[in-house]
This record gives sequence, C-alpha cells and structure tokens, in this order.
Amino acid sequence: MTRSPDQAFTQEAAPPRRAALAIASVLTALVLVVLDASIVNVALPTLSRALQVTAAASVLVVTAYQAALVMALLPCAALGERLGYRRVFIGGVMVFTLASGLCAAAPTLPWLVGARFLQGLGAASVMALGVALLRTVVPADRLGAAIGWNALVVALTSAAGPTVGATILSLGAWPWLFAVNLPLGLMVLGAALALPDRAGSARPPNWGSMALNMLAFGLLIAGVEALTRFPDLAVLLLVGGALSLIVLIRREASKPAPLIPLDLLGDRSFRLSVLASICCFTGQAAGLVVLPFYLQHTVGLSPFRPDSTSRPGR
Repeated sequence: MTRSPDQAFTQEAAPPRRAALAIASVLTALVLVVLDASIVNVALPTLSRALQVTAAASVLVVTAYQAALVMALLPCAALGERLGYRRVFIGGVMVFTLASGLCAAAPTLPWLVGARFLQGLGAASVMALGVALLRTVVPADRLGAAIGWNALVVALTSAAGPTVGATILSLGAWPWLFAVNLPLGLMVLGAALALPDRAGSARPPNWGSMALNMLAFGLLIAGVEALTRFPDLAVLLLVGGALSLIVLIRREASKPAPLIPLDLLGDRSFRLSVLASICCFTGQAAGLVVLPFYLQHTVGLSPFRPDSTSRPGR
C-alpha cells in the first residue's frame, strides 16, 4: 500500500519523542496566541489608568490584535501552502515573540497598539497553520484526535485567559502580561525545529489577492470602529471595504484554489454554521471587553480579588 508523505514522516522519519516535541510546539504556540486574545481584556481598565487614556481608547489594544489576526489569517494560510508550513509558522512565532517584547516596553498607547497589531500578524500564522502542521505529525487515523486537541486547547485557554490576566496583575505591573510570552515563545521556536520541513507548492504567492484581502477586512473593521465617533468616515471605510471584498471575490472565483473558499460557503448548512459561529464569538468577545470596566469601575472590584477594591494606577 502506498503511503502519503505525511504518513511516511510520522511512521519512519519521526521518532515518538520528536513527534511529541513537534505537537507540543504547535499546541503551546496556540496557547500563546489564544491567551493573548483574552488575557488583556481584564487589564483594559488598568491600561486606561496607567497610560492615561480614555476607556474607549484602551479598547484599541484588543481591536488592533483581532484586526491583524483577521486580516492576515487567509494570506498566512496561502503562504504556508506555497512556501512551506514550518517556515511560515516559525516566522509567525518569531514576529509574535518580538512584538510581545515591544508590547511590554510600550511607553504610550500608540506604541502599544502598533505592537499589538504586529503581534496579531504573527498570531495569524499559528492559527492558520496549526491543524495543517498537526496533520504532518500524527498518523492519518489520529487526525481526528489531533483536531480535538486543537479545539480543547483553544477552549481551555479562552476560558482561562481572564483568570491568568488577573493573576498576573495581582502580582505585578501590566507589562508582565506580555513579558511572559518571551520565554514561552523562545521555547516554541526551539521545539518547532522538530516539525517536518516540507517544501511548499512552489507556486508564486498571489500578492494582489492577499493585499485585497487585508485591505477589505482592514477597512471593514476600521469602519465599524469609527461608526459611533466619525459616522461619515465610517461609511466611506465600510463602502471601501465592501468594494474591495467584491473585487477579491470576483478575482478569485475562477481559480482552482481561491484564497476565499466560496464553494464551501455555497453549502447551506456550512454557511449557517459559519454565521452562527461569527455571532457567538462576537457576543462573547463584546462581553469580555465590557465586563472588566463594569466590574472594576462601577462595582469597584479588583482584577483578581472580588473582596477588595481595585487599586488605581496598578
């Protein structure tokens, strides 16, 4: 029976210890990027006081990370297919780790927002290529289990994020929220050397479609962000984002491997599942951003202990 290259790597080229190290690198990187999506929420009131900005302005710390993640997710997946999964994955972890150091050293809000955007770009490669890399490490009959590990890590890390953030704030200043990523990021980079180094498809990257994808989602997110404060500008941004998305879809529709998998969205059950997931995650994310301000500013609780008042400036 002929084996696929992925199975050959798992069964012949990769000893169990190396395979375990490769799996650990992917799942640990996933922990880092998911944790950074939720760990900051509980610290927004603290960041607002420490950086002397309004509560609305401090939310940009979350928006910048999420926006970069959405903008770069599909381009990172396409780059991984063409340049090699491990290469793009390691590059993303390097960017994420470097940006974490810049976040920890941020003296002002614009610096922190810029570093968070860079952090989100690095995180996109981990989110886009995690399952693909696991597929190259585990046997075909264990692929379902590997996808389960991926989902479990995302769920547990998302739930633990606010608690981890509150614990760090109770022990130190807010830069430690990002500084803790540095040793873990270096560990992931070391363990990632155990991942299989496979060549990509060698097809030239479709830079035009990638740029359109980032422009479309960037304009749409910026438009929603500006809707309440600058409605006229927001309308222009949303229209520009919608037009960019239409151009991207028309450009990719006839390609055998489009950047956006429109054929999947053609299935009604899949399409409804995607819409339900978007609504669910949107509501959850909005609650996680709003609740820390209510609990700390209005109720007077600290980030970690419900029986004490929050300490300004901490």
